[in-house]
Amino acid sequence: MSLFDDPADPFWNRRTLQFALAGLICYGLSRWLFLFDSVPVLFVTSVLRFSPLVVIAGPRRTALFATPYPFDAAFTAYSDRGRWLPEELAMDLSTPTAFLIFTGGAMLVSIPITVWLVSRACSTPVPDQARYLSGLLFGITALAVVVPVPQWSTFMMRELAQPAAMAGLAALLGYGTRIKLGS
Repeated sequence: MSLFDDPADPFWNRRTLQFALAGLICYGLSRWLFLFDSVPVLFVTSVLRFSPLVVIAGPRRTALFATPYPFDAAFTAYSDRGRWLPEELAMDLSTPTAFLIFTGGAMLVSIPITVWLVSRACSTPVPDQARYLSGLLFGITALAVVVPVPQWSTFMMRELAQPAAMAGLAALLGYGTRIKLGS
């Protein structure tokens, strides 16, 4: 099943489009906050950038700390590995392959956790839509990891997968928290 299969209850409607737009606005705001050269601001913003949508969606707060595709946090953690790893290990991990494994692995781990948290915040079950979105994000991430140039991988994860995750998860939250008329 895809996001477009059920004409009786379409996924893309006014509410999900509004939530997707709000997700993109949260993404843009978080990207602006990432410009501040502060690691604490980066990590707090990465963790809380989805929280305005959860507050708007309703009383279920299980997704308050959902971190949709925290690429910038993983990138910063990798870049500052000399601070939290022994010097010899940090030097051994300073290869393009280690970078892709670290950031790609972090993103692949974050996808099911975040989708699960968002699904738990929904008042109606959204397993098919969550599975489709997870597959889409896994596909973009896997493609980004196998691209031979790390700069392209970074671009794909930051500029394609991150906004897709924010908009998609926001739309999923909007779809799962809607009130069905006649129910």
